[in-house]
Amino acid sequence: MTCSYLEEDVSRFFDREMDAAADRAFLGHLVDCDTCNARLESLMQLDALLEGRAVRIKTAKVDVTVPPRARSERWERLGLAALAVVALAALAWAVSTLGWRP
Repeated sequence: MTCSYLEEDVSRFFDREMDAAADRAFLGHLVDCDTCNARLESLMQLDALLEGRAVRIKTAKVDVTVPPRARSERWERLGLAALAVVALAALAWAVSTLGWRP
């Protein structure tokens, strides 16, 4: 079976850019089209990964769940970056104000 829909159509459906009639027609098409279902599933997985949600990827050869990055890792990196900025600012202040040389 050849699919008459393009990848852009799947993307427009996913982004809710279709009008109501086109949306209904595409939903009916999804019932029988493995190609469009796979394209839609890929978009959903990518969206979940970008949003930081866990994603299950299942194919004929692979069945894995990709966990989201823990929020603590994000905050830890941000905290280390902030600490580095504060340390550099303190060093700059000491050098300029106190004439201190490391």
